[in-house]
Amino acid sequence: MASIERSQAELLEVIEMNRCSAEHQAEGMIRELEQEVLELKKRSSTLGNLLHADDYVKCLKSYYSAVSSPPPIKDWSEVSVTSDLGTRRVYQSVCQLLERFQEELQRLPEVGIQNHMESSLMKIQPSIQNHMESSLMKFQPKQKRIQDYAADITLDPYTAHPRLILSEDRKRVKCGDRHQPLPDNPERFDRVVCVLGREGFDSGRHYWEVEVGGKTDWDVGVARRSVNRKGKITVNPSNGYWFLSLRDKSNYAFRTEPSTSLSVSLRPQKVGVFVDYEKGQVSFYNVEAKVHIYTFQDTFSETIHPFFSPCTNKSGKNEAPLIVTPVPLD
Repeated sequence: MASIERSQAELLEVIEMNRCSAEHQAEGMIRELEQEVLELKKRSSTLGNLLHADDYVKCLKSYYSAVSSPPPIKDWSEVSVTSDLGTRRVYQSVCQLLERFQEELQRLPEVGIQNHMESSLMKIQPSIQNHMESSLMKFQPKQKRIQDYAADITLDPYTAHPRLILSEDRKRVKCGDRHQPLPDNPERFDRVVCVLGREGFDSGRHYWEVEVGGKTDWDVGVARRSVNRKGKITVNPSNGYWFLSLRDKSNYAFRTEPSTSLSVSLRPQKVGVFVDYEKGQVSFYNVEAKVHIYTFQDTFSETIHPFFSPCTNKSGKNEAPLIVTPVPLD
């Protein structure tokens, strides 16, 4: 136990030293910049005074003297300050240390000792892990960070339009040519070819990925549980729909009223959807390219569900399914 506590203290000391070093470096740069600004202000004041001088010859001499010998200015274009103070490396080292300690703990024959050590470890592990994870989260790329909020999404057959064909595992949906003989229950969309996810969210952060492949048309996003599902529907945030659309292979838009056209340079094969319920944000990403596509800011006031529409199949041109794929956590 003493060894673990000592390691914790040493690691925290390393972090603090790195922080102090970065802070010292930044303070030095600030001092240099302040000195340069002061010199420039002095030079500006001198030149300003020349405008009111009566002796024009002296004024010109002073002007040429000032502009011919400008104050030395450092080239800051090559200066960079790193914000990652070794946090990732230290965090990984701590995790490995804790894993080795737990492996050794399992080999202890004395149950009493083992229970005591496990209890002590449970007390110290969260403090290390929480500190390191909070630091790591600040510097990780966003696409990597949102994977921690992966949600296992399945399609809800009771909401699916009669033309939609769902796979047995409820992970794929495509549009068929004909209506299927399905009950017209209140949950089912009867005009718009779409389906909701079974999972609903009324708090927290959630992320899932949808393979759109080479489809020409699709809609992916979220919808309120209470949305109108019968007859003609106006799809926009005011009516409880927040989703990204593709039409005719190249026309991307977020469905507002009127639609918000989006410039998407890299056509996504897989779209990531990230919801932050408390912030009222729904964001979309090109998963393979790790590129943010669009974020819409709103306020969520009730349960929302993942929303999917493969759109009509256009005589086979758009028959490929939308596929909810597992989110890699590594």
